[in-house]
Amino acid sequence: MSSNIKINTTQEFINSFKGNVSVGTIVATLGYSAVGDGGSAQWEKSATTGQTPSRTPIQLGDSLLNDASGNQWTMLLTNDVEFKTFAEIATLSIGNVYQKFTCRERGNALYITQPSSYSALAGDVTFANGVVGALQIGVSVSSLSFSTLQEANNRMAIIGGIVNIPAGIYETTQVIIDEGVTFVGAGVDATTIKLANGANADVFITRGFSTLTGSNTWLNSAGVPVGFGVKDFAIDGNRANNTAGAGLRFYGKKYNVENIYIFDCAEDGFYTECAAAGGQSSRKDAPESQIHNVWIRNCGGNGLTYRGPHDGVIGNLFPFLCGGIGASFEQSLGVYDGAADVGYIHTYANDVGLSNAARVNFNYIQTESNSKQGYICNSLDTQVTQLRAFKNWRDFEGSTAPVGSKNIEILNACKITNAKVRTDNGGIGISVTGSGTYIGYAEIDGENKGSVGLDIDANQVISTSRIYNFSIGTALRSGVTGGTNGNFTISTTRNSLTHFNNVSAGAAGSLSLDAFTTAGETFKSGVNPSGTESFNVVSRGDTSAQSKNTGLASLTIGATSTVVSHGLAYTPSVTNIKITPTSNLDGVSFWLSSVTATTFQINISATSVTTEFFSWSAKT
Repeated sequence: MSSNIKINTTQEFINSFKGNVSVGTIVATLGYSAVGDGGSAQWEKSATTGQTPSRTPIQLGDSLLNDASGNQWTMLLTNDVEFKTFAEIATLSIGNVYQKFTCRERGNALYITQPSSYSALAGDVTFANGVVGALQIGVSVSSLSFSTLQEANNRMAIIGGIVNIPAGIYETTQVIIDEGVTFVGAGVDATTIKLANGANADVFITRGFSTLTGSNTWLNSAGVPVGFGVKDFAIDGNRANNTAGAGLRFYGKKYNVENIYIFDCAEDGFYTECAAAGGQSSRKDAPESQIHNVWIRNCGGNGLTYRGPHDGVIGNLFPFLCGGIGASFEQSLGVYDGAADVGYIHTYANDVGLSNAARVNFNYIQTESNSKQGYICNSLDTQVTQLRAFKNWRDFEGSTAPVGSKNIEILNACKITNAKVRTDNGGIGISVTGSGTYIGYAEIDGENKGSVGLDIDANQVISTSRIYNFSIGTALRSGVTGGTNGNFTISTTRNSLTHFNNVSAGAAGSLSLDAFTTAGETFKSGVNPSGTESFNVVSRGDTSAQSKNTGLASLTIGATSTVVSHGLAYTPSVTNIKITPTSNLDGVSFWLSSVTATTFQINISATSVTTEFFSWSAKT
């Protein structure tokens, strides 16, 4: 093929060209009706002859024309036209059908002009003469190919796919995101989507949110969107110029939020909801959303309000400087369910650090420098592998938090493998009122601020603990309100010494403590709690603090009694001392007498003829 023939315009070619050239010859035109008007093209002579002369591509309804001799030519689809700006397209007329062209301003987006029967879609371009250039999209498209992010969403929603957002700051009044559409930026420090002044709206919201919220709708077939997402950009809620709006407001499931930085929203940074219901009618109904590497800063409400979808997975979450709760996992029976699995959460400088009223499995929690509680658990069957809390009640730094302030508050049954709490600004270290709570290891540093380390009420189990720096205040207290039952068991090993001092129990509390202490520390102060089992302590390492002890006493030949030092911190009652001879006394009777704060006496009814031994046990 040759292309050595050039003609100024396509119209001139149609109306005047009568050259006798061979099949395959190529004619290049420099414009459609004028040179440089954007209608340039390359035309190849076909074998079809004898057609109606001088027919245009629009008349033939395809990428064809007939020259003045009735020979038919086919347009070659090449990228031979480039527009610098999108605005100049609307000023031009183009007559070629299936002509390819690009627009530099719109990220070198590719368009192909279409027959008159084609209906324009979002993102297409229309020339001055009404010819439409169809935007060519595949699994992804640049946001620069559209006038707005909403227009990009609407076009990509037809087939589903990715809208790529280059580096830069893009203002929006709101983006309604559809099922199957994912917005991807160039990184949290490169691409920012900013809410326009006075928009007072959510930056991103799922289609149909206002209808779905609170409806307990679950199935995709009922309108719940799935398979959408946002990734690799920042969201600026422009809080200084808006009084309402969240960064993300979702009702849906199986979505993906990854590497997103949300900041300065008037309301929540990220609100997500789905039904408490379950079940699947198709493969689209899998619930598991994916949230990974999300930062939420300086929002007026909660950092994250998670009300579903249940079974969601959260990787790394960092809410901070928010006016509400850093992250709140919530549940309402028959409405929504915020059950989730959370890998790592670091929440700090919020009003409250973290709260869950839905069942959540936390792998690691670090909560610090919040104005109030670091963590509130109010859900059955919550499990926490690692919990670290310090510098909470930060508004009282340099003074002491109000009486009753709680750094960690367990209101319902919770399983914590390892907890380490420092009460820098006073307050109760860990307060437990949820029956059935289990803590494998608790380390609480009171920093000698005069509060309570571990405050327990109602049937708890703490396996191993180290509570220290309570030279003033109370390290361990059974019965949070001082009169309710506080039954719990604490045991330690020698490799994790328990440092308790100033331990107290509620009047009806029951404490079973098998622990190690160091010299100078005491387990308990005040009046011994009532009931024979109310304060049952085995102390190892400091006999002055023991409330339970055992031993072997002997009566020498000719003796009728022996005095035994029981080594207990308090006077045991007669009923709490047991003595048993180690051999047959041949009818000689024995009894207990003279119990004091330090000793008791074993007596026999006849002078011993051999040395007699008695095993004994005593407790306060």
